[in-house]
Amino acid sequence: MPPQAITTYYNGCRFRSRLEARWAIFFDAANIGWEYEPEGYQLTNNNYLADFKLTSFGRLKVDVFVEVKPEKPDTETLRKCFELAIITHTDLIIICGSPGHPEFKKLEEDWLLAKGYVLISIPGKMFKGDKELATWDFEHWNATNRLSLFQTDVNGNFFDIWPLYFLLEPVKENLIHFKTISKVKDTIFELHSLNINGYFIISHYVSPQSPSTGRITDHPRLMYAYQIARSARFEHDEFNIRILQGFYDALDTLPFDKPYVVDIDSWALYYDANKRSFIARVTKEIVSDSNVLLVKACPKLIIKQFIAVFGKQRPTDPVEVIEAWEGFLFRYSVRLQDGRLIRTFFDQ
Repeated sequence: MPPQAITTYYNGCRFRSRLEARWAIFFDAANIGWEYEPEGYQLTNNNYLADFKLTSFGRLKVDVFVEVKPEKPDTETLRKCFELAIITHTDLIIICGSPGHPEFKKLEEDWLLAKGYVLISIPGKMFKGDKELATWDFEHWNATNRLSLFQTDVNGNFFDIWPLYFLLEPVKENLIHFKTISKVKDTIFELHSLNINGYFIISHYVSPQSPSTGRITDHPRLMYAYQIARSARFEHDEFNIRILQGFYDALDTLPFDKPYVVDIDSWALYYDANKRSFIARVTKEIVSDSNVLLVKACPKLIIKQFIAVFGKQRPTDPVEVIEAWEGFLFRYSVRLQDGRLIRTFFDQ
C-alpha cells in the first residue's frame, strides 16, 4: 500500500499534501495569485477538481488551472486534465515534481526526476494560424506536447511557461551528455526538447525578439520562490511568514534613482559557505575574504526579514544564496547597484 500524503496547513488552507503546500508557497513568494480547489467540474465519465487556479502575476491577470503530481501522471489523469481544459476553454498545467530546476534520473517513457519539476501544458484552445480549431483530440495533443518550465521575461515581469530546452553533446559512442538551457541566446537556434514520453525531439527555436528581451527560466524572482518553497518546514508551523515590525518602514527609507547611503543603521550582509551561516555587520567593518558579500549598505531590518524567512535553510551553495537574496529584493521592488540598495519600479 503506497504511503499516504500528509495533510498540511498553510496560509489558511488545508492542503491534501505537503507538495501542494510547497507550490502554494512558491506562488506566494513569486507574487502569483492563486485559489485552492476552487470548483469541481463534471466530465464525460468522471467529476474532476483541479488543485489550483492561478489568477494573477503581480498586477497581470492570468487564468489557468494547475494540477500537482509528485511524478509523471498516468494516461487516465492526462485524459481527465485534457477534457477539463477543453470543456472550460481554460489552459491547464500539470506540475510534476517539487519546486526547483529539474534533474532526471532516467528518460524515455518511464522518465523519473531526481529533483525539481517539469510542466505538462494543455491549452484550453487550439489554433491553426489565426483560426481556432473547433475540435482537436487527445492523441494529437499527446503526440506534439513538450515538457516545460515556468518562465518570465528578463526583467521578471511576464509569467508564462517555456519549453524545457537541451543542448546535446556526444561524449563517446552511445553516450550523450545533455544540459538544460535557461535562456536561448540567438533568434534562431536548433535545440532539443523532451516530449511527454521522455524522448528528445529536435526543436527549432525562432524568436521575433532580440536575445536581450527573450524569456528566462532562472530569473531571481523564480529562483527565490523555489528556494523559499523548498526550505519550508511545516512541523513547527515556522513557514507562515511573519513580517517583522518596521520592515516596510525600512523599505520606505530606500531612495528612488540613487543608492542607499545612510550611515545610521546601515549594515552589510555576508554569507559564510563553510559555516553555512549569515553574517550581518556594520558596513565599515572588515570581514574575511572567504565570505560572500551580498550587500554593502542596507537597513538592518531588511536583512533581518530576509534571514527570518530564508536563513533556516542553511544552504551550502553560495550561488543559491545570491539568487535567493536577489529574488527577495525583487519581490519588494528593490535592486542592487554597486553593492548598495536602490528602489525601483517594475513595469507589469
